[in-house]
Amino acid sequence: MTLHWIESGRPAGHLTYTYLVLAAVSALVGAVAVRTLIALGRRQLLPKPPPQAAGSAADN
Repeated sequence: MTLHWIESGRPAGHLTYTYLVLAAVSALVGAVAVRTLIALGRRQLLPKPPPQAAGSAADN
């Protein structure tokens, strides 16, 4: 949406604004990726499996 607004208005320095918006979006995506990798490393990304019951059929 912002890139369309920048391109339609063509303000002075519109290429600079375009690169700043793209850099901000890239930084946001990168931050999400880093946070995901940290959670994956700490084994916090997926829920833990439920504990097995003591007398389950799998034990037989």
